[in-house]
Amino acid sequence: MRFVDWTARKETVAGHRAPILHAYVEDHSRAASEISEALHAALIATNEEYASFYEIMGTDPIVVTSLTPGTFQGYMEEKQAEGADLGHLKPPRMQPTDQVLDRLLTMSETLSGDKPNGSASRRSSAGVH
Repeated sequence: MRFVDWTARKETVAGHRAPILHAYVEDHSRAASEISEALHAALIATNEEYASFYEIMGTDPIVVTSLTPGTFQGYMEEKQAEGADLGHLKPPRMQPTDQVLDRLLTMSETLSGDKPNGSASRRSSAGVH
């Protein structure tokens, strides 16, 4: 699967029996639900532990939030304007902090004039675990 850019983290969400994998994806051609389904199917096919988890729990733990085109570029431009060195311009792929994620979501909202389009708009996490 190819995306313009992405970041993901484990989150605890009310109403889910187990933690979720929440992916924040900038993809201009697919809906969040389509990305979520494709990612879930790919993990079942390629990762035995994930397939076992799904078989035991009977639930799809993947949630995808689509970010507005230009979100990651805008984030990097902000970081560069703040004087961040080249190695720290991009957000981490895995386990971004609340601060980084809030910044990405705010950038996405600013660019779209709306909330991010996806399975969840603002993170409803009880925290990163």
